[in-house]
Amino acid sequence: MESSENALIVERLLTKSWTGIVSQIYIVLIAYLILELVDILEYFGRKLLNKLRYFQRALSR
Repeated sequence: MESSENALIVERLLTKSWTGIVSQIYIVLIAYLILELVDILEYFGRKLLNKLRYFQRALSR
């Protein structure tokens, strides 16, 4: 396995500046923590993806 496979691919990021990259990482971490902390009904599922789908549906109403 090459080290380039594990490296952060800058071309795929929305921004190339250092502050933009750090901001994206913080946003992802905050969203992850919110999804981990929030409880939804068992009907919708317990996985993070199910929680994300639930919030997307609730916010689109």
